[in-house]
Amino acid sequence: MSFEVTHLVKRFGAYAALADVSLRVTRGEILALLGPSGCGKTTLLRVLAGLETPDAGTVTFDGVDVTRTPAAARRVGLVFQHYALFEHMTVFDNVAFGLRVRKTPPERVRARAGALLERVGLSSLASRAPSQLSGGQRQRVALARALATEPRVLLLDEPFGALDARVRKDLRGWLREIHHEMRVTTVLVTHDREDAFEVADRIAVMNQGRIEQLGEPAAVFRQPNSAWVMRFLGEVNELPAPTAGEASIGFVRPHEMDVSRTRTSAESLAARVRRVQSHGASVRVEVDVERSARPFVAELDERRFDELQLHCGEAVFVSPRRVRLFERDGIGGAA
Repeated sequence: MSFEVTHLVKRFGAYAALADVSLRVTRGEILALLGPSGCGKTTLLRVLAGLETPDAGTVTFDGVDVTRTPAAARRVGLVFQHYALFEHMTVFDNVAFGLRVRKTPPERVRARAGALLERVGLSSLASRAPSQLSGGQRQRVALARALATEPRVLLLDEPFGALDARVRKDLRGWLREIHHEMRVTTVLVTHDREDAFEVADRIAVMNQGRIEQLGEPAAVFRQPNSAWVMRFLGEVNELPAPTAGEASIGFVRPHEMDVSRTRTSAESLAARVRRVQSHGASVRVEVDVERSARPFVAELDERRFDELQLHCGEAVFVSPRRVRLFERDGIGGAA
């Protein structure tokens, strides 16, 4: 199922949680709503779910206006950060709950819930209580429960937020596999860039109740349309004037910054190594640069670092391989 929101506005008193938001999601797509706390992404999710009614604008599912349709009639599946499982029920009964509420025949309940537990790899734990499961297992139960009633749209509100880094990564890959099999139109709310970039087909970057940029992950990262988006999507080095000119400001990603012992171009900046830190397959090099209040960061692969053998206190030059320029008036707040 596809859906579209048009000119959505939602206020809480004087605060505009959504300020004229419009977007369209195609059938079977995963869209990530990515942004900092308070940007409006969860409010947009709640409007899609029917848990909030917008002050203006419309929500349509497959062209049908559902703006004021109750949540129970929208056929959406919801998965929350903290699972919201029924602790007094078994894993199987949690997954079967929505089907039983809808008076589904018992044989259909057994077949559907059993098939979903098999798909999420938890068949052997069907009789356990949620308290006996790990965080990753509990989140898989929550997802199976949301899918049991065959929702038209699956809404995920920070589903990996309570999990450690390794489990998060495993579940991101697992979610992509499940989505590839079932092709349910999905919206993922997250403040974590890795969640969005690893899972989503497209990303809507949100800030202050608006969509700052919408596009495929690679395009949004490589071609940010504002300094705010570039800052939010990852670490940046801010070039000192006059390199970037008076009317604009230049940003360089750490992986697009080279380090050498000689000046290699007119853009090379004299620097001194402050810190060297290995990150496994890459090495993070912090350097102090004249006229810059903050240290620059260069991310080098192991081969390049082994060639240089850099040491703290050593004089070097840093050279940007790619500079992105933005108007100073359009920088906005730091992410």
